[in-house]
Amino acid sequence: MKKIIMLTAVAMVLAAPAAFAEDSSDKAGHHGGSGHHKGKMFKKADKDGDGAISRDEFNAMHEDRFNRMDANGDGKITEDEAKASRDKIQEKMKEHREKRQDRIEDRRENRGEDSSSE
Repeated sequence: MKKIIMLTAVAMVLAAPAAFAEDSSDKAGHHGGSGHHKGKMFKKADKDGDGAISRDEFNAMHEDRFNRMDANGDGKITEDEAKASRDKIQEKMKEHREKRQDRIEDRRENRGEDSSSE
């Protein structure tokens, strides 16, 4: 059971770099938005601003993530801590989707469109 928990925690940490990928195209963001967040996570991880993420910056990024997940600070991520972290992320994503939908509906109302036509 401990191996599964640790493997899950490691998988979560290793999956995080996908969030830091930067789209080099000039197209809108992958959700069809303005793309104003494009590269924000990359720039946050690039602490020295040299346009690249060094091994130390990469490791620091994951260390920060681990520390946020390790709620009691004991140097271990329990199944409950991993679930709480996952739940927190899912709640933030839900809030983001709701705000985005509200903005879309506001724009439609401003243009006189019926939002029930989808």
